[in-house]
Amino acid sequence: MLNMNSMQLKCLISLGQTHSITRTAAKLYVAQSTVSKNLKRLEDELGFPILTVQAHQTHLTPEGQYLWTHVQKLDAQFTAVIEHIYAQKASTPITVAHSIIPFERAFLPLFIQRFAAHHQRPVHLINFSPSAYADSLNLLLQQEATFLLMQEDFFRHDPRISFTPLLQARYSVVIPRQHPLAAHPLIALDDLAHQHLWVWNSEPPVQSVVQVSQLIRDQVPSATLTPVANIAECAMYAASGAGLGIVPSVAYDTGNPDVVYNFLDVPIPINYGVSYLRTTKKEAYFPAVIHDLTTAVKTKKDLWS
Repeated sequence: MLNMNSMQLKCLISLGQTHSITRTAAKLYVAQSTVSKNLKRLEDELGFPILTVQAHQTHLTPEGQYLWTHVQKLDAQFTAVIEHIYAQKASTPITVAHSIIPFERAFLPLFIQRFAAHHQRPVHLINFSPSAYADSLNLLLQQEATFLLMQEDFFRHDPRISFTPLLQARYSVVIPRQHPLAAHPLIALDDLAHQHLWVWNSEPPVQSVVQVSQLIRDQVPSATLTPVANIAECAMYAASGAGLGIVPSVAYDTGNPDVVYNFLDVPIPINYGVSYLRTTKKEAYFPAVIHDLTTAVKTKKDLWS
C-alpha cells in the first residue's frame, strides 16, 4: 500500500509546473533540500523514477508526466470540493433557540439587525421549552440549534457545553397589581408567609431554583410551593389571584397589565446568557455573534423598565 504524503504530492504538482527544484522550493516556501528529499521518497514509494535532469533542468519522466497529469486533476477536484463545502457552511443559518420571554422579544430583533448588517450568514430563531432539559440539550448536541438562550446553571456544567453570560439577573416575585405586596419593590422572605407560590423550574431542577425554594422552605415554612414547568403560567396563576409566582427576573413582562414583577430579596444571583457546544468557539462567526448579542442585550436592558 502506498504511503505518500501531501508534501510529496505538492512537490510533484509544483515541479511539473516549474520544472525547477529551486522555483518549486520558493513556491512552496520550503528549502530546496526539502523538495529533493520528498521527491526522492516519492520515487522510492512508487518504485519507479519520476524525475530526470537534462542540461541542468529537472524534467518529469514519461511515468512522472502521466502521474503528474492525473494528480493535478485530482488536486483541482479536491480543491473544488473543499471550496464547495466551505461555501455551503458559510450559507448555513445560525440558529438561536429562545423561550419567548418578553426580554428576548425585545433584544433578538436588534441582534438580527446588527449581525445582518455585517455578515451574509442568515440567522434563524426557534422556540424551546426551558422545562424540558433533555430536549433542550439535544437541540445543541444534534445541531438543531447553534446557540441557546438560558441561565447558566440550566446545563449543570455539562463538559460538552460552554456558556457566555449576557446579563446578571436574580429571582423575582410575580404579584397581582391589586395585591398589597405590589407596592414593595423588594420582597423579603417574610413577605411570603402563608402565600401559595408557583415556582418555575425544569426537570431535573435548576440548581439556583432549588436553592431559592429551599431557602423559602427553611425560613417561611407557612408558604406553599408548587413547581411550574412554564414561566408564563406563573404569571397566569398570579393574575388569577391563586398565589404569587417565583421566576427569573429576565422573565419580567412590561406589557402584562395584571401583574408586577418585584425582586425577591435573596442572595442567589443568576447569569442569563447563551449556551453552545464547545466546538462552536472555533467557528469564524462566533466572536461576531457573541459581540452582537452582548450589545443588543445591553442596549435593550438600558431601555427595559
